[in-house]
Amino acid sequence: MTKKEAITNLFTYKPPTEQDKEKFDRVKEAVIDFAVDLSAVVTHPAEMTIILRKIQEIRMLANQAICYQSNNISYSDVFFIGEDSN
Repeated sequence: MTKKEAITNLFTYKPPTEQDKEKFDRVKEAVIDFAVDLSAVVTHPAEMTIILRKIQEIRMLANQAICYQSNNISYSDVFFIGEDSN
């Protein structure tokens, strides 16, 4: 695989499997519980907004990692390809 193919693979949509969807639901429940718990102790609105946005980002990254795992995609595919492989 060339470096360009590996990078293209990172940006190519991979539909989630049924198992992925189940894992997505587990991630969603975990981040909801985390956000609710934090909102009980963090009362500053501006800071809570930032926290919620970061939790959303965590959820997206976790879901991406789940899809990458089920499709055998790794960032190392990009970083460990020789420079002469374009």
